[in-house]
Amino acid sequence: MDSSTHLMGAYVVLLGLFLAVALLMVNLHDSGAGRRFRAIRDSEVAATTMGVNLTRYKLLAFGMSAAIAGLGGAFYPLVAGSVSPQPFWLFTSLQFAAIAVLMGVRYVPAAALGGVFMAVVPDVLTRFGHGTFMGHAYEISYDWFQIAVGVLLIVQLITLPDGVWGDLRHRVLHVRSAVGGLGGRKVKVA
Repeated sequence: MDSSTHLMGAYVVLLGLFLAVALLMVNLHDSGAGRRFRAIRDSEVAATTMGVNLTRYKLLAFGMSAAIAGLGGAFYPLVAGSVSPQPFWLFTSLQFAAIAVLMGVRYVPAAALGGVFMAVVPDVLTRFGHGTFMGHAYEISYDWFQIAVGVLLIVQLITLPDGVWGDLRHRVLHVRSAVGGLGGRKVKVA
């Protein structure tokens, strides 16, 4: 088996794993436990007043996030081929956290969007980040990607506090309601 077949198989396995975890998270969001998590996020005092056991649900959230991180860590060598400390440096971790916030931490599809962003943008910079423009040589290094992520994060936190995916979702819902209000069927309720 050559390395490209191995990598394709690994990506298929990881895609299936991501879809399974995403499905579980979407179902959790719509469940009673998901409502309790959101209540705790919005106001711990109000959640406690309504009878939510804070300790239990905070430990449950910690355990679930640790399990998801453990799954990712267990399958990481499948794609990377080996394990070294370099991919887990502080700035790399901060970059992943920044991308998560940039895309929207409240939404499951934002995780996929962030993953695509982290895979595509550095690859585009590597392929097209050097050459000549109007007779002058140029080179865009990976450092510019990190600077751009930082600037985008600051702008996004000011203008789109719910992330890119949250803003897209809000705009789609707004268009749907506007279109539905213009020509949709109206049903009179007795």
